[in-house]
Amino acid sequence: MITAEAAADFVKLKRTVQDCADNDPECVPDLARTDPEFRKLACKLAGQANGLLQSHQHADGGIIAPVGTMFIAEWRDYEERFAEVLVQISLAEPKRQERIGHQGLGVPGGHGCAVRRPAQRPCGLRFGDEARMLQRAVFVPLGPKVEEVLVYLAGRGVVRQDRIIAGLPHPSGANAERIAYFLRRKAREALSAKTNPAVLDDARARLLRQVSGLRV
Repeated sequence: MITAEAAADFVKLKRTVQDCADNDPECVPDLARTDPEFRKLACKLAGQANGLLQSHQHADGGIIAPVGTMFIAEWRDYEERFAEVLVQISLAEPKRQERIGHQGLGVPGGHGCAVRRPAQRPCGLRFGDEARMLQRAVFVPLGPKVEEVLVYLAGRGVVRQDRIIAGLPHPSGANAERIAYFLRRKAREALSAKTNPAVLDDARARLLRQVSGLRV
């Protein structure tokens, strides 16, 4: 069971880390290498997230009502944008490597540890039950973690692969430039080095082909 207090602590720490990194996950590794205090915050956040995930996985009732939608939105943003990079930083801590190698962490994106796939979590299973009844629905995952869940379910016949419209840039402030280029509002030559136009061009072309053949 995830308590309201634990959820509030997670949201507060997540926002602190997010602000330090200017809401850009790509800045996190460099900050962790150069700022020991930020590294401690990053590891603490990864640990808190793992604790919440374990509480959710072992609770029959899931998340309690007082947590509210704010926590859910912050958790989704954490999983989609920050989880993988923060877990890598946490796993690199010398004091934790030996323990993690033996015990594992149930946090998505971790390597060399016991990872539970998103669709194997209780929330993924409940979503699968609902999705199975929506055979004419079109699913638009915003972020790689959500796409991973849908691909997992499609592989098991729960949803149809051709009804998953994947590849849209995540709608966050950190992705503003990628979104602008994807929508043809920013020229290729004006892009910064952080944006890979080839990847976005490929995703856009694939999406247009898929949508044009979609039968609602």
